[in-house]
Amino acid sequence: MTESNRNKRNALVSVVMPAYNHERYIVSAIDSIVSQTYSPIELLIIDDGSIDQTWEKIQFCKNKYDQRFIRFFIYKQKNMGTSYTLSQLINKSKGKFIFFLASDDLVKPSSIEIQVNFLANNPNYCLVVGDNEIIDNRSRRVYWDEKRNIVGRENAKYKTFVEFLNNKNPYFFKKTFGSYATLFKENYIPNGYLISKTALTKIGELPNIKLLEDWYIMLQLSKYYKFKYINTILYSYRWHSNNSIKKITRMKDYAIKTKKAELSVLNKMNFSNCFSEVYDIAKNGLRIWSFGYKFFFRFEKYRKYFTSIYKIYFLSFCFIIRKAKKN
Repeated sequence: MTESNRNKRNALVSVVMPAYNHERYIVSAIDSIVSQTYSPIELLIIDDGSIDQTWEKIQFCKNKYDQRFIRFFIYKQKNMGTSYTLSQLINKSKGKFIFFLASDDLVKPSSIEIQVNFLANNPNYCLVVGDNEIIDNRSRRVYWDEKRNIVGRENAKYKTFVEFLNNKNPYFFKKTFGSYATLFKENYIPNGYLISKTALTKIGELPNIKLLEDWYIMLQLSKYYKFKYINTILYSYRWHSNNSIKKITRMKDYAIKTKKAELSVLNKMNFSNCFSEVYDIAKNGLRIWSFGYKFFFRFEKYRKYFTSIYKIYFLSFCFIIRKAKKN
């Protein structure tokens, strides 16, 4: 092992956690970081204006576990939204690697150690992630049927979150995992990823608007770096009544805003240092993409009447992406 890799293996990891109204789950989330086999870790939590007992639970854990971490930073702010909160957490972090944790989820004990070991030995990669088991509001492992209803294992169609994601976007066991062309369609990267701080710094601040932050981050990173999927359960994704993903109308709206933000990035982008496929996609598709989205954004309130037209437009752009990749 080189001296550089040895230093990376012992590098500081910043665990960042935006928290909002998760009084029932946040102590368990923090406990799962306390139990990590890896060290050194700093834990940074910002309470984004919770109106329940989340902040009191965070303070309790700070007093109890302060000595476990190199630094245990906590802060309460008025509600500013996830994009702003994540940007603040990333800016305040001091680690070489950053691990993202939702305040209602859990991390397997060896997760960070496994992921740091991979990135330390593979400098061409900026992100590594594993599979997610699904847990309920009582932290019991559960399974999904076709419509993501909780069922017993014997009746399950999806036993893990990645089984569900891979059914829709079958890239997890292919070389195209994490490529810009595949991520442009939609985000399929599961929870519990570790990212190089250098890579995150390169993409700049998150737009301070309500969008799908994780998808926006993945799109930016995939222009310059490779992603790695490890086929091991490293994370517990909690499925409960208040999951953001269940708010379908809001999620669709955020998806549109994310694509707007990405269009703005591409229009201003210098392609000299990114993967060639990004330039090819932009060169072959940016005009039609720009025209199409400007049209649909202008008449957004009539979007439900344009469903069929939108599908035809989107399929046309997917064809352009495939053609660009073949060229």
